Amino acid sequence: MVYDLDGNYKRVLKQEDKINYSYMYNFDHDKLICNNDWDESKKPFAIISKEDGHFIEEIEIPFKEKIQLYVELKIDNKNYTIESDAFRPILSNLDKWILVDQSSNTIYSYQYGQPVTPIIVRTPPVRTMDPEIFLFPGMFTDRYYFMDASKKRI
Repeated sequence: MVYDLDGNYKRVLKQEDKINYSYMYNFDHDKLICNNDWDESKKPFAIISKEDGHFIEEIEIPFKEKIQLYVELKIDNKNYTIESDAFRPILSNLDKWILVDQSSNTIYSYQYGQPVTPIIVRTPPVRTMDPEIFLFPGMFTDRYYFMDASKKRI
């Protein structure tokens, strides 16, 4: 649902079935950039219309197998999903966007109308580590990329 800065209801952005945008940012005057982390049949990032939510462009990040960064727990016969709050898949960096999917071993830079460009390639790949250690971008400057590491615990 969309509200103005005074809290007045404006409209609803329609979403396709099974799409759940975990993160949504202001891309420009007419568009939002979003992360879809739930439907594996869809590309992980999209540019959508601010007006009605329709897809303008899906952004592909190549990977072999989807890695979800959430844990499903069953407590007292109730199911709970807990997501990692350390992970931000979309970061603004000057006139570009930094895109991260934990399933990929690469961090990408994206500008509208341009192909995604790899900027950091992870070595060794996360799937070869035991336990898996995930790297998350924390902050990007013109000279440094600050990264956070998180070890997978079960």
